[in-house]
Amino acid sequence: MTIFFVIEFRIAEYLILVVPHLNTTNIPLDFHGLLDFGIKISESCSLLYQLLYKLPAPKWKYEFQTNNSPTRMEFLGKAKIEKLYSNEQKIFSAMSHLDEAEFTRALHLPTYTGYIGSAFEEKDYERGMQDSLIHFMSILFYEGMKSNKLAVDLVLKVQNDLLGRIEFRTSLKPFIQTMQELATECFIALKK
Repeated sequence: MTIFFVIEFRIAEYLILVVPHLNTTNIPLDFHGLLDFGIKISESCSLLYQLLYKLPAPKWKYEFQTNNSPTRMEFLGKAKIEKLYSNEQKIFSAMSHLDEAEFTRALHLPTYTGYIGSAFEEKDYERGMQDSLIHFMSILFYEGMKSNKLAVDLVLKVQNDLLGRIEFRTSLKPFIQTMQELATECFIALKK
């Protein structure tokens, strides 16, 4: 089920749209829970309206629409997940030794992060792709830093630059290619 809330109102010639950022796993799926949640969002929007317009907020109507066509997703079995995880560990190991040949070879193996990121890509979920890539890159930097006695301030500067580029990039598609390019950039920067 897809759940989202949008509240809109006008202030002078401007249309204000309020779209709360939601973690859908925390939204109650029963009718009363949704109604309570909608009321809380509406109260926040009323306050926003009063602050911006300096008038009492109007009474907004509530409209609930449901889409009960659940999307099925096939998950890999335990053995395949373990193999993907093992491949990813090879990347981290190569990074910890700054072994360029092994790093390049391991980076082109199927990985757990690649699997998760591709699943998010298939659903067109950019935030999920960003979070997967940020997690992967953070571990990669950690592995490169802990074993090679690199200057922490320099590593953190490079890490912040790369993570910032991930955060503010408009698209991470194709995910696997983006992951490989950024990981290679990370390896080159740390090896220098």
